[in-house]
Amino acid sequence: MKKIVNKVKKSEFTRNIIKLVFGTSIGQLIMFLAAPILTRIYSPEDFSVFGVCVAFIYILQIISNGKYEEASLLPKENTKAANLVCVSIISSTIFAILTTIILYLTKDYILERLTNINAQILFLTPFGIIIISLYNILMFWNTRFKKFKNLFACKIIQPLTNALTAIICGYYFNLNTLGLIIAIFTAVTITSIILLIPSLTNKEMKFWEYKFSNLKQTLLTYKKFPLFLSFSFLMENATLRLPIIILSGILSHSLVGMYTLMERVLITPIFIFSMAIKDVFNQKAAEDFKKTGSTHNIYKNNLILLSIIAIFPCLILAIWGPDLFAIVFGEKWRFAGEMAKIMTPALFTRIISFTLIYNFQIHNKQDLTLIFQTLTFIAVLVGLYLTSRSLDITTFLWIYSISDALIKTAMIIKGYQLSKKTIYP
Repeated sequence: MKKIVNKVKKSEFTRNIIKLVFGTSIGQLIMFLAAPILTRIYSPEDFSVFGVCVAFIYILQIISNGKYEEASLLPKENTKAANLVCVSIISSTIFAILTTIILYLTKDYILERLTNINAQILFLTPFGIIIISLYNILMFWNTRFKKFKNLFACKIIQPLTNALTAIICGYYFNLNTLGLIIAIFTAVTITSIILLIPSLTNKEMKFWEYKFSNLKQTLLTYKKFPLFLSFSFLMENATLRLPIIILSGILSHSLVGMYTLMERVLITPIFIFSMAIKDVFNQKAAEDFKKTGSTHNIYKNNLILLSIIAIFPCLILAIWGPDLFAIVFGEKWRFAGEMAKIMTPALFTRIISFTLIYNFQIHNKQDLTLIFQTLTFIAVLVGLYLTSRSLDITTFLWIYSISDALIKTAMIIKGYQLSKKTIYP
């Protein structure tokens, strides 16, 4: 036991993982404890509209900056990395302004077809694009400089702020869907400020003070990020978010609300949990690649670790999912547990692939991620089409779960093969 403790103390990578996993665990415990309160304040219909709005925002956010923030971990020189950060912020801002103009010109057309969304909610979209983009950019910038204490703080503060704001907005002000949206925006804004503080106090992290030297060459070096990765992430988010948008027009708001709750209280927290490992993996894998030209050891070790982490919640979900949902959230939410049970195979492979996917970026194989994500997106479209004919959501869930699990497994295997190659950048 003493040897294990000493080994952990000596391993910076392990310490950082433990730190972020611990912070994430606290954060998700907060959300888990708040969920029964939220399901009694907000209706399934509220969660349905919330899911549609958030899906719309996240899909647009993906293409707002060309995913250059993901490339900020890779350059050896801080100047190039800072240039990528600045380009990402400028691109997101311009995109948000254009979105505002487009929404203003087409608001009547959109509101006519999405009758459950009012203009007040719709025009929060550009603000959502900016703050979510800024949060992602600053998260990668902090990761580059190993500021994992800041990431640890955000893992706790974001869900705490989200839960408290949602409860206050719903209980005291009866804001319904708008309360859920204000809650998530407030949480992301506060954590973005926390991530910005190091850049204000640490001279090395003041990305706006770096000269734009060889900017054209830097952007060309990482051109695959906007060309392939942004569309890959767009496909991934469309795969995750599009079902809520489409199903809201096919099925009852009650069913879509249950699907949204399933993602909110189970799938999303587990993603965030694996994100804690991903934050450290991205930094360490990029560092190893710059030093040795290989990511094999870090990929293999994390593949084993993630498999162990994923198996336990997935088994619990597969066996007791419906009963757990009924006990925690009330009997009317039991079917959401049935949905979660069906999604278990996809959930297991997602936890692993979600963390290890950055290996494709490091090896400059963003085109492969686009292919894998496109295949998953096609499978989801097939599932949605069949659901529109049968009006049975379980048809969609089974097609989605099995196809996603098979494609993600292929992605994990291909990533392992790439990790074994030694390519000096």
